[in-house]
Amino acid sequence: MEEYLISQTIMVAGSRLPAALLCGSALAGSLLILDSAGIVPVAKSLGEAGVSLRGRRLQMYGHHVAVAQQGMQYAGQIHQGVSQGVDQTAEYAGQIHQGVSQGVGQTAEYGSQVAQQGMEYGSQGMQYGHSALRQGAQYGGQLAGQVADHPYQSIAEGLRNNPQSVINSYLPSGYQFLLVLAQVIFAVIYYCTVVSNYPYWNGPTPQSCQLQSEPAPCATTSTSPSNCFLSYCCPQARAAHTFDRTGVLDYWCGVLAMFFCPFCTLCWANACTDLNPKLGGEPANICSSALCTWLCSCCVISQDAESLDAATGSSTGICGVDYGMKQMGPGGMMPGQHMMHQQHMMHQHPRY
Repeated sequence: MEEYLISQTIMVAGSRLPAALLCGSALAGSLLILDSAGIVPVAKSLGEAGVSLRGRRLQMYGHHVAVAQQGMQYAGQIHQGVSQGVDQTAEYAGQIHQGVSQGVGQTAEYGSQVAQQGMEYGSQGMQYGHSALRQGAQYGGQLAGQVADHPYQSIAEGLRNNPQSVINSYLPSGYQFLLVLAQVIFAVIYYCTVVSNYPYWNGPTPQSCQLQSEPAPCATTSTSPSNCFLSYCCPQARAAHTFDRTGVLDYWCGVLAMFFCPFCTLCWANACTDLNPKLGGEPANICSSALCTWLCSCCVISQDAESLDAATGSSTGICGVDYGMKQMGPGGMMPGQHMMHQQHMMHQHPRY
């Protein structure tokens, strides 16, 4: 069966191949006849078609060549711009490096100058320091020799030459006498207008305790202007006022003591009496009391004066007393607080 199909296929193919050849030959002959007759210019058409196709190809090739040339031109321009940018960047980098080098050089130069000046000033300071130490040691040796040879005279000189006395020593002798006379007259007027109308102490208050707990210069910042004025300008009358109303010392005795020996009187009142405990503070150490009194006696007077005003609920004026401060109980304290304070004071100070 298969052999039969194959034989049939060969026969059909063999029969169709001559027919195709025959048709092709007939078509070619027809075209030749038409071309020779001039009816259809086959050769011309074929030539024009070939020429047209070749022209299109040439045109496309020229277009591609032009595009390639433009691309090469743009690439050259880009390369040139990049080269210029690199050159400018390198130039700027060189300028920056040069500027940084100059700045570092100038900074190093200035730094060396500053260091040299600092060393010079340091050496001068060391020289001054050594000179001051030598002078201080020399003066200290002289002072120690004077104290050893004349102890009582040295102590008297130290008491007399406290800062307040040194300030007063700059005044002429006539003005010093007038100042003392004015303070004596004011002490008499102050007693008549203020002290005689001022209430007696009856116990401390929280405000007076707060004032006494602070150092004297710090407590001065909380002192009223009138007490500050009296403490700095008329310390004898203001200190005697505090002594009198707390029962430490009579007013006139306090005035005389403050005129003749203010330093010793203040030290005695703050360190050897119950003045500070009565105002709500602790008994002062004799050394700390002497140091504070010697450096700023007016600060000690103003602290005690303001504490007394807070304990009595009064406000001291230059020539009068204001009773506007409200009290909560005896001495400005609640009854229970007052009793506890009295028991504590009796236990700490039997004489109280």
